[in-house]
Amino acid sequence: MIVVDSSPDDRSEQLVRDRFPSIRYFHHSARLLPHQARNWGAERAQGQILVFTDPDCVADAAWLERLLARHADGPAVVGGAIRSLPGWWNRSVQASKYAWWLPESPAGPRSEVPSGNCSMSREVWRAVQGFRGEYFAGDSEICWRARSAGYPIWFEPGAVVTHLEHPPFQPFARERFERGRDFGRMRIRLHAWSRLRCLVYLLGTPILPWIMTARSARRAIEGRYVGRWLTTFPVQLLGNHLWCLGEARVHAGAIWRR
Repeated sequence: MIVVDSSPDDRSEQLVRDRFPSIRYFHHSARLLPHQARNWGAERAQGQILVFTDPDCVADAAWLERLLARHADGPAVVGGAIRSLPGWWNRSVQASKYAWWLPESPAGPRSEVPSGNCSMSREVWRAVQGFRGEYFAGDSEICWRARSAGYPIWFEPGAVVTHLEHPPFQPFARERFERGRDFGRMRIRLHAWSRLRCLVYLLGTPILPWIMTARSARRAIEGRYVGRWLTTFPVQLLGNHLWCLGEARVHAGAIWRR
C-alpha cells in the first residue's frame, strides 16, 4: 500500500510511520489534487494491478479480494461499490454522487467507475498514461480513454468501500455546481468541442438533470431498491440540476470567448 500525502505539516507522516510501518509513505512538497497524487503514487508502485481509493473511504475486509478476483476473470478495469453512512441525508448525498455504483446495483459493464474504488492493470495504465491530474473529473476521462483503447470496464458490487464524508446542504450544493464546471471544462477542452456543440448542450440544460435522474432510477429498478431511491429523489434531482448549471456556465463561457 502506498500513501501519497501533500499536506503542509507532518502529522499524517507521523501517524503512518508509527502505526502502519508496512505502508510506503511519500510526501510531496506542493499541494496535489487527488488525481495528481494518484499519478505520483502509481509512478512508485511495483504491482501489476493498481488499486485506488480515497482518504475518506473505509474498505470492507473482502474489498481487495473481490477486486482481484474480478480481474482474474478477465476485465482489465474494475470498479467497486461505494456505500454511504446511515441516515436519509447521507443516503441522498451518496445517491446524487454515486447512483451508478451503489452496493445494491447489479454487477456488469459500466461506462466508467469512480476513482474512490477502482483498479486497473498495469497494461491499461501504460496505455492511458494515467489520470488527467488537473481535473476532479479525471476518473471519468481515464475511463473514456480506457474504453477507446479497447479495455472494457466492469462493476463489482461485492468490492465495497464506505464513504465517510457527507457534507451538509450548502457545501453539497457548492460542490455539485463546481464539479459540473470541472466536468464541463474537461470535456470541452479534451474533446475540442465546437461552439455549436456547446450551444446544443446549453439549450438542453433544462432537461439534462431529468435524464441523469432517470438513469439513476434505472439502476434502482435493476437493483430492486426503488422504494429507497424514491426517498432520495429530491436531493438527487437538485444535485443534478446544480451539476448541469455548472456545466452550462462553462458552455456559455466557451461560446462567448469564441
